[in-house]
Amino acid sequence: MDTDLEALKARVRDGNQKLWVAWCQLKGMVHDREQWSRESERWAQAKEKLWLLIMQLREQHNFYDCLYIENGKKTRGCLHNEDGFFCQVCPCITNEYWEKELMNLPSPSGRRLL
Repeated sequence: MDTDLEALKARVRDGNQKLWVAWCQLKGMVHDREQWSRESERWAQAKEKLWLLIMQLREQHNFYDCLYIENGKKTRGCLHNEDGFFCQVCPCITNEYWEKELMNLPSPSGRRLL
């Protein structure tokens, strides 16, 4: 296995996790508009930097798949995980993983809201 590829994938997975933790903190923040605005801007900048690593995965390593597949099995979902986690960035250029998860969600109860 290409150790550079594995190291880069691990770095992006770690970045996804850090962004998720930061997002949870942002959601729980007392909404001091100035502080929230400043922190959300920092979050957006960190996400942009993570996208640069995704581009490196794609261009230098020809990697366009899910970061959370180990031994042929997906270890984290795209849309639903027990801790609420979802990827902030993903190298996969098709929507096959999250579309499949979306289609497997339970259908609405059929009740109409009036």
